[in-house]
Amino acid sequence: MHSKFLTLLIFFNIIFSQALLNRAVGNDLIFGSPRAYAMGITNSLNGKNSSLTRYNPSLLKKALGTKPSLIDFQLNLNSVSERRSILVKDYFGDFLTYADYVNNTNMYNYLQGGFISHIGNKTAIGFSFLPLTSFNYDYIEEVRGSADIEDGDVGLKDPLEGFHQFKTSGKINTLSFGFSFSENLDKMQNISVGFGFNQTLNMSMTDEFRIDTLSTDFENLSFANSYYSDESLETLANFFSFGLSYSKRDYLFSMNVEGDILIQTPNFKSYNFIDSIGIISYLDSSNTNFIVQGINYYKPMQYHFGFSYNPKDNSDLTVSTEIQYNKFDFPSINYFKNSSIYKFGFEYFLPSNIPIRAGLIYKQSPLQNLPDQSIITWGSGLTHGQFECNFSFSYTFYDYYYPTLFSVENNQIQGFDQITDSNFNFILGVKYYLK
Repeated sequence: MHSKFLTLLIFFNIIFSQALLNRAVGNDLIFGSPRAYAMGITNSLNGKNSSLTRYNPSLLKKALGTKPSLIDFQLNLNSVSERRSILVKDYFGDFLTYADYVNNTNMYNYLQGGFISHIGNKTAIGFSFLPLTSFNYDYIEEVRGSADIEDGDVGLKDPLEGFHQFKTSGKINTLSFGFSFSENLDKMQNISVGFGFNQTLNMSMTDEFRIDTLSTDFENLSFANSYYSDESLETLANFFSFGLSYSKRDYLFSMNVEGDILIQTPNFKSYNFIDSIGIISYLDSSNTNFIVQGINYYKPMQYHFGFSYNPKDNSDLTVSTEIQYNKFDFPSINYFKNSSIYKFGFEYFLPSNIPIRAGLIYKQSPLQNLPDQSIITWGSGLTHGQFECNFSFSYTFYDYYYPTLFSVENNQIQGFDQITDSNFNFILGVKYYLK
């Protein structure tokens, strides 16, 4: 019998992580601007829309350039494909291999937008609506049994018994306000500071854990109890952003500090962490009752340090690198470690004035026994009059192992199943510069 436990892949999911534990810890949504996203998600350096109110408010004035103000709107699409496999024996080749038993693909969308405006010659303000984290997850597994069919009879040797379903839906959004002050030290040097205030909004949360049976006679369906909940939750909290940037000729140095938050709804019931095997459980000790209720979400303190090079004798080229440090400071939980994310990206304008952007991210795992991740990003854009349109993509895939999601009493498979997640993101952003 499989135990009803989930291997913890990562606590701080920064958009390109697995989706299985979204309900437990949330999947942090770091979209920023399409330009910065395509350049290795270097939001503290290359952001050029209202998301700077969170990711580096000191660059609000720089994002406007000589324009008085801008408004922007952005559509973020996240596609997650999850493939689950079990270890089987290939009797033709006489070797062990993994065989898929379920494959789910889901698409989620997130909207954001806002504006930036000059206030005088040295100051700019911005306002934005941004997604913070997602608890979305959708799993469905077709379950089949066995039947004895005599030779000559018509029938199925593996009749459909029913379905295992686990679906959660909910996300936390923020309203962010920021301002920046910029001072020219001389013709070649500029220093800017900025402050952002980010307010989370209330949300609704839906949980469905269900065993759908086609008959009362089955052998491979889980004996867990079905559960359904749909509730509105008060998830108000706030955190700050502080940005500092310094530019001199070809160089830009930036820093952004983002505060942590802890959101715990009244009477929440969290998951269980089993230290001996390093896993999270959504069920009680009997593996029959779903126990997670409400929200228990923590976002770590984040430090961003960036450097960008844009040579004056080749202004079509911009090369950027950024280090993000996530500091976990939640005393009641001690099984996560601080982690870093290393980002690299570039932008090059073709003679047709169309930009080519790409980037690479290397992400450390917050857990000792899990490997790190690599992510690729790319994108482009175009400008027409006062309008500017940019788009970007990212892709990663990741293998990890955990016991089966639904416990089946008669299941004799031993060991952890193999999970392969493929995560593809598409971002489309539109800006309009007001005259």
